[in-house]
Amino acid sequence: MTRLYYAGAEIPSWRTFLHSQGVRHVSLSFIGLSRRVKFVRPWLLSTKFRDDTEILLDSGGYSLRANPEKYREHQLMDFAKKYKAFVAANVERASLIGGWDVPCYPLTDLEVAEMAGDKYLPIWHAEDGLPRLRELADTYGRVGVPQTSVGGRDIMPVLRTLARSGIKLHGVAMTKPDILEALPWDSAASTSWLSPSQYNDTIVWTGNELKRYPKKYAEQARKRHRQLFVKNGFDAELIESGDSNELLRLSLWSWQRYIDHLNEKRLVTVDTENRRWSFAEEGDETVANDPSEKRKRLATPRRREAAKIAPGFGVEEVEERVVGEDGNFTTRKLNLINVSGESQRLCDTCFLNPSCQEFEPGATCVYKLPVEARTVEQKRRIQDMYIEIQSQRVAAMYAAEQQEGGYADPNLTREVEVLHKMLSTVMSQDAEGFSMTIKASGRAAAGTGLVGQLFGDKAAEKAQALPEAVPADDVLKQMGVIPGEIIRES
Repeated sequence: MTRLYYAGAEIPSWRTFLHSQGVRHVSLSFIGLSRRVKFVRPWLLSTKFRDDTEILLDSGGYSLRANPEKYREHQLMDFAKKYKAFVAANVERASLIGGWDVPCYPLTDLEVAEMAGDKYLPIWHAEDGLPRLRELADTYGRVGVPQTSVGGRDIMPVLRTLARSGIKLHGVAMTKPDILEALPWDSAASTSWLSPSQYNDTIVWTGNELKRYPKKYAEQARKRHRQLFVKNGFDAELIESGDSNELLRLSLWSWQRYIDHLNEKRLVTVDTENRRWSFAEEGDETVANDPSEKRKRLATPRRREAAKIAPGFGVEEVEERVVGEDGNFTTRKLNLINVSGESQRLCDTCFLNPSCQEFEPGATCVYKLPVEARTVEQKRRIQDMYIEIQSQRVAAMYAAEQQEGGYADPNLTREVEVLHKMLSTVMSQDAEGFSMTIKASGRAAAGTGLVGQLFGDKAAEKAQALPEAVPADDVLKQMGVIPGEIIRES
């Protein structure tokens, strides 16, 4: 189950608004709060939040790391000391306490960890390196990872392995639903629900998808989903007019429905609490919270005797005739790489888990797709397949557009343009045509004609030669020359 902590609770109006909309998991940024409060008197969570609300105390170090040029060293040290005092005053009321993830003054993070105990949430950044990620996970049993560190999914396999071994993952500053869906996050914090107020976006839960429409598509989106707004108790006219309060209500409702849907989808296939993994870490399940009791995994690497072809690939040995050094033909063997039709994906780590109908814990993928693209016909068939897939996508999106009221969907327009480009490419390849241009210049002997100018005198002579000898009298007769007799005068 993923818990989403809605950020922005350091601002009183948002704090009140969140509770009024039924939100019971909120995130408060200490750095954000320090911009509003001087901390002359103790600022206590117990007096600002109701008892039914779980609070994630975020240090706000992410914003300091993002803008290091704005702060001097003495300012960072002052923030660190104040954060340590703030944690000490609120450790009982907070549900999770984020670490001081600022490189300057690192002793604060160890002190915060000691005070927070099992509520401590260490934060890892990509520049810290993977060994540090594993160290934090092993030491504290949970780790926070910013969305920017997940990036291009390079570390997703590592994070999945940690989650399977019982490590609780927390997503820091999560705004992208696809990353939320890709990993079994225990919790996450996000400010995305505030984007309608900040950027005039429109966030809508359509029943099976969370959609975020930028400002330039706001008018289209709000008209398109008008019936959905009315059906779920929202004021469609206020939304269309851009009312910030109503758009925030819609955003919160949409995010809540999305998280509920995400958790339900995960529970359909697998109960993560009862599953036992054959490769899970065995032994003592308690996690040491004392930094001095860190568990370390040290192993001496063992070099393999023989290397193997990487999974998913194969090598085909063929013979080729070539001219040898002695000028004679000979044969040589070549290794050609190819792609295996057998999938190497594991059900446990596949991104389709748990929605795949063929999901089976601990098994490899049941599907295979043997593809070859070596002949013209094979390449053309792949091209046709892409067009068919894109055509199906366009048709499905068009049907969805009609069912949602018929208002033009800009996403459908883009997919139609992609299909048009694909069709144009194939049509240009199929177009048949032939043209030939010959241009010659240069001096040639008189009388050689065009053939002589192009191909030389010998070719001209052959072109003008008769197939067989013709008597001179016959030639004269054809030319109309009357033969005469020469009389010599005496």
